[in-house]
Amino acid sequence: MDQNYRRGWQSYSFERATMDEVKAHGAQSAIRASAAFNRGPGKLQMSLLEIPSGVKEDSIGLHIHRDYPTGRDVEEIYILVEGEGVMTFTNGDETSMRPGDIITTYPGTGHAFRVVGEHTARVIVVVPEAFRSDRPPASIDDFPTEFVPQIRIVSCYPTSMTPVEAECRACGATWSVHGCGVVDAGLPEWAAHHECS
Repeated sequence: MDQNYRRGWQSYSFERATMDEVKAHGAQSAIRASAAFNRGPGKLQMSLLEIPSGVKEDSIGLHIHRDYPTGRDVEEIYILVEGEGVMTFTNGDETSMRPGDIITTYPGTGHAFRVVGEHTARVIVVVPEAFRSDRPPASIDDFPTEFVPQIRIVSCYPTSMTPVEAECRACGATWSVHGCGVVDAGLPEWAAHHECS
């Protein structure tokens, strides 16, 4: 397990991902894909996709995400990072996507994707509740059912959820917005430099 994961966060990158060549949802042309993480059936999963340009048809074929044992359809979210594309839907709608665009496909809505323009598209795909409860995925991340961070937020402002008080579970040191012994130290600065960091 990565050190950052134990500290309460993890990063993912197209550059560090191991990309596999796949034909997605019945498409004739191959794309490159990597499962960034998969929490398991019914839980969050995210994939990184690289979809080449120069293909006239859909590079991700028309599909939905359905858990066949339960018959339950699940939502899928596309975030376009690079390139340009077009998403088509089973109701006949079609929408263009540019970098920074996000499309959410509601449960049961069929959708397909093709690249337009001259550049490879990079897409982040998020499935908030992964389907396929009939079999576990090839790999499930070692993600705890309950995460207990070393720096615990004791209290927050109720409207903004901004920390007011925090403590280190390892050494018992405390921080507050009203003073922590380090002049003007914000919580991240204090957490990085207190006794046991």
